[in-house]
Amino acid sequence: MAHSISSLDEDQMSRKRRYTIVMLAVVVIVLNNTIQISTEAAAVFASAPMQRVLTGTELVFWIATLYLVWFVAGRRGPAILNDELTTAHRSVALRIGYWCFLAAVALAYAWVRSGRHAFGIVQFEHLLITVASIGAVIPAMVFAFLERRAEQGA
Repeated sequence: MAHSISSLDEDQMSRKRRYTIVMLAVVVIVLNNTIQISTEAAAVFASAPMQRVLTGTELVFWIATLYLVWFVAGRRGPAILNDELTTAHRSVALRIGYWCFLAAVALAYAWVRSGRHAFGIVQFEHLLITVASIGAVIPAMVFAFLERRAEQGA
């Protein structure tokens, strides 16, 4: 006998997915800030343990960022959660995220090319991580917003 998913279960799974996406976006933002602080601390203390903490934090950041993008763009999970509306929401979220990412890259490029400040590898790393955060967090938040709006409208 096949097990069917009730409307209540579908709503709960959709809500859980939305909360997970928002939580992952917050984790990426927190890791971005942690990396910024760790980089400064590693430069001030110039210690090997601090460098290992920084490297570990960066690794976790990139894994969380890639997982967040995969989670928003992916089609894993129950088929009931991957209907046409969800596919449309994913498409809109990824399109908005792509344009925000390109805008962030353009602004970062202009800032670097302005030549009004000293720009080293540490600042480049900060900039790269911030732009990656924008590219991951914006589509996640847009997707969560669209899913919430659809749930409230239903």
